[in-house]
Amino acid sequence: MPDHDPRDERGEFASRAQFLLTVIGYTLGNGNYYHFPLAVRKFGGATFLVMYCLSMAVYGVPMLYLEMMIGQIAQVGPMRAFQLNFPLLQGVGWMVCSLSFLRAVNYALINSFSLEYAIESLVGVSKSTLCVNDWNSASCFSPETNEIKCNKNKTLVWFKPNQSCIPLEDRLMMLPMIEIPSREYFRHTLRGLPASFDDGVKNESEFSFQSGRVIVCFCIVWLFACICLLRRIRWLGKLSLFIVSSSGVLTVIFFIHSLTMERSEVALQKFFAFDTKHFLEEAGWQEAIRITRTSLCLGLGGMISLSSYNKRSNDAF
Repeated sequence: MPDHDPRDERGEFASRAQFLLTVIGYTLGNGNYYHFPLAVRKFGGATFLVMYCLSMAVYGVPMLYLEMMIGQIAQVGPMRAFQLNFPLLQGVGWMVCSLSFLRAVNYALINSFSLEYAIESLVGVSKSTLCVNDWNSASCFSPETNEIKCNKNKTLVWFKPNQSCIPLEDRLMMLPMIEIPSREYFRHTLRGLPASFDDGVKNESEFSFQSGRVIVCFCIVWLFACICLLRRIRWLGKLSLFIVSSSGVLTVIFFIHSLTMERSEVALQKFFAFDTKHFLEEAGWQEAIRITRTSLCLGLGGMISLSSYNKRSNDAF
C-alpha cells in the first residue's frame, strides 16, 4: 500500500473544494434529467421522491463513501486499488474499467445529440419544434407551427398534406393520430431513419449517421474528452467549477420556465400527491435503487479514480 501522496507521479487536486466539485460534475449528466422525470411520471412525484431519498440514504451514500475511501486510501486507479485491498478481486477492477469505457462510448453519442440540439436552437428556429420539414409526417402537430402558419388563430391548425390551416375538429376527423415534431426530428435527422419509418416498433434498433453535423458533434465530444485526459487532474478540477455552476444555472432556468407554462399548477399538485399503492410496489423500489446507482455512477470505477487524486489529509465528506 502506498504510504505517501503521489504528487510527482500522478498529481492531485489543489483543494478539497476542487475534488468535491469534480465529483459533483461527474455525477451530473443527461441521465439525471430524463431518468428521474420518467420515474416520477410512472410512480408519482412525492411517492417516488420518498423512495429515492430512502434508497439514497440506505444504499447510495454508503456505497459512494466506500468507493471514495478505497480510492483515497490506495491512491491508485481501480485496477490497482482492488489488487492492493482485495487481491482476489483484481478482476473486478478490470471489469469496472471496461464498463466505464463502454458507457463512455454510449454517453458520447448522447452528448453529441445534446450538442446538436443546442447548436440547432442557438443558430435559428429549431427544426425540432416545427412541422414544415421534409421528414415530418402528416400526423405532425406543433403549436409553434400553428402560430406561424395560421397567424396565431387558435381555432385553426396547420395540416401538412393540404398545406393549409383547417379547424382542429376537421383535422382530427381526417387524421386522429398526432405525432410531435421533436420525436420525428430525433428519428429522421439524428438517428437517420427513413421517412417511411412508422412507429418504431419493428425497427427501433436501427441507426445510421445521415447527418454530417451529428458526426462533427460526435468528434467534438471525443476531442473534448481527450483534452481533459491530457491536461490531467488539476485542469479537470478547475473545469469542474464551470461545469457544476452552468448545470446549476440551467436547472434553475428550466425549473422557472416550467412554472410559467400552462397548467403548471396541475403538474405541481400531481407531483406532491402521495400514493400508497405505488409506495408498496416492488417495481418502484427497484427503479429507485437503479436511479440511485446511475445518478451516483456507482460500480463504474470513476469515483475510485477521482478519489485517488484526493489528498489523504482531505476529508471526502
